[in-house]
Parts: sequence; C-alpha cells; structure tokens
Amino acid sequence: STPFYGEKGGQIGDTGLLGSDGGRAQGMDTTTERGLTVQKVKVISGRIACGDSLKATVDVERRNAIKRNHTATHLLHEALIRVLGGHVRQAGSLVAEGSLRFDFTHFEPLSREQLLAVEMEVNGRILDNTPLEVEHTDMESAREAGAKALFDEKYEEHVRVVSISDFSAELCGGLHVDATGEIGPFKIIREEGIGSGTRRITAVTGFVALRMFQKMWRYVSQISGLLAADEDTVLERVEHLQAEAKALRRARDAEKLNTLSAGLQEKLHWFALKNGPEGVYGSFEGLSADELRELGDRMKNSRRECGLVLLLASVVETGVVLVAMADEKAVAAGVSAGKIVKEASSMLGGGGGGRPNMAQGGGKDAGALPKVFKAFQSLVEEQIRS
Repeated sequence: STPFYGEKGGQIGDTGLLGSDGGRAQGMDTTTERGLTVQKVKVISGRIACGDSLKATVDVERRNAIKRNHTATHLLHEALIRVLGGHVRQAGSLVAEGSLRFDFTHFEPLSREQLLAVEMEVNGRILDNTPLEVEHTDMESAREAGAKALFDEKYEEHVRVVSISDFSAELCGGLHVDATGEIGPFKIIREEGIGSGTRRITAVTGFVALRMFQKMWRYVSQISGLLAADEDTVLERVEHLQAEAKALRRARDAEKLNTLSAGLQEKLHWFALKNGPEGVYGSFEGLSADELRELGDRMKNSRRECGLVLLLASVVETGVVLVAMADEKAVAAGVSAGKIVKEASSMLGGGGGGRPNMAQGGGKDAGALPKVFKAFQSLVEEQIRS
C-alpha cells in the first residue's frame, strides 16, 4: 500500500520521499494505471531493490496546496452557476499545487463585474469556514440528491460525494481540505476562451494568492510614491500622465511632419502622363509607415486635376519601408497601389501589398531604391494601358 495519491480526475499526483536502510528515493510523479498506483522515482542515495520495504513520506505542504485548489474548484463551479446561470457545466479541470484551472460551458467572455461577483461568492464561502462532508453512496441516490457529475465520465455503481453544506455537492474521488476556511484567499488571474462555447478560468489560492497580493500591493505602493499620489488616486494619476504623453507625441509628430512638409518639394520627383494622372516619388530617412501615409494624405489633398499616384520610401535600420497611394481619379484610370507596392517590394528583396488606393511593404535592399523609382513610371503606364 502507499499513502501517495495517484493523478486522476484532474488532480495531479503526490510527490515525496521513499527510504529504507539501504537507500533513499525522490518520488517524482504518481499516477493511477488500471486501478494501481504507479510512481516514478529517482534514487538519490544508496540502492533500492525490488521487494524492499520502504517508508513513504508525502510532501505535505505540496499536498495541502493541491487540496486547497481542489476544494476551490468545487466552490468556483457552484459560484459560476449562481452568477452566470444553470447552463454552466464543467468541461475539464487541472488541480495543481501552484494554481487551479477550470473549464466550463459558457457562450461569451465574463465581464469584470461577473468575475468580481464569482470571486466574492467563492471568498464568502471560504470565510464561512464550512466543514466538508464526504459520503459514499450509490449513483442513483447521488443523482437524486443533486450531486454534480461530469456528463462524459464513467462512474462505478457506488460513488463518493463531496459536499459543502447549503452550497455544493459533487461526485469526486480527490483530496480536499477539512473546511473551506483552510483554502485562504482565492483570486482569478485569467479568464479566456479555449473553444466554441467553452471558457477557462485560472485561479490561485492560499499562500500563492497571498504572495501575489503582496507583490501587487508593493507595486502599487511604489508607483504611488513615484507619482506622489495615494492608493485611491494612483490610477487617475496614471491615466492623466498617459493622456499627457499621448498629446505630446501627437504634437511632436505634427511638428516633425510640418518640418518635412516645409522642405518636401526638395525630396520629391514628379512626372506627368499624357491624359493620365501625375506621379510623384521620393525617399526619406527614419520615417515610419504611418508618417509616410500622413505625408501622402497631405499630397493627395492637393487635388490634382487628372489624379495623383505616389510612391514614398523611408530608409530605416532594417531596410526600406514603402507606401504607395492613389487618389480616386488615378484608381479610375487603372492604377493599383497594391500592385505597385508588390512589384517594388520584390525589387527590394521583400514583400507587400494592399488595396488599389493604398498599400505598404518594403524590403532589406536599400541599394535597389534607385531601380525601384526608375521603374515606377513604367509600372503606372503599364497599369493604365491594361
């Protein structure tokens, strides 16, 4: 026999030590195979042979953490039903020492208010410190009593029911705390979708949750000190600083573009097609694609009589950024900015594309830019002819 719990029902197995006069081993993992408890061990001293009698010592601190998380999944299951509705069903779980994971049926992400309500429900039951009740009964009696069961799980005729008075009852063969108060604080750290109609909650309890709260409070206190704000106003202060920074970035970008626009004509090269749109191209340094698009929009707003198509390039550390744009008249004449960028990016050793009126791309070979600009007018003429 062994005191080690083998992994099953979503709860991971025990670890610990096994020893005799002849040697000691570390119990690495415990599973259940065909009704037998199977343990992987690593001999850390001496020798252990088949047939030896060993003293087994379970890692109690780890097991207690697992027990806290397991009971918390039962509380979470019922809390979700009470907050979201009776359609909630368990779709899987993982109970480990560091966290718990609970999968359930639901049709949309939980709102912040719903998550808070679930946390309050679970923590309220924990503070009640309700003793757990374990009953061995037949399957039919358990169902009649309202015990929850996994719909796709196969159960024996006689089952084990774990109940939390006036709150929850589930078929379960796992390890649990004696009373809910042993769980300690409960905190949801993530809620996400894992498939159509299935959500997943990851949560922590006990000392893991406590250490997380302490860490978060330390961060809040440090930020409050840096911003000369108390804990109640620190978020407002951060939002104010973000708004200020955003406004400063906008002003800086606008000033940068205004400066570029003032000397823009020196960097641009124009051509005119007979009975077709005008074309313009130019190269800059260190501009982003957004900034090239802003310059392009300013030029498009000049409203050329026969239309305008432009190709702008920016040489950056990683190579070349390209933006092509065509106004309505140029597009109507057959110009496609997407095709221009695709061809030009290929010449630069890269790729790109987009819509007929706007596209972006680039490549690594800045030395090929003169070749790109030389081919630009021909590309436009070919598009118009076709």
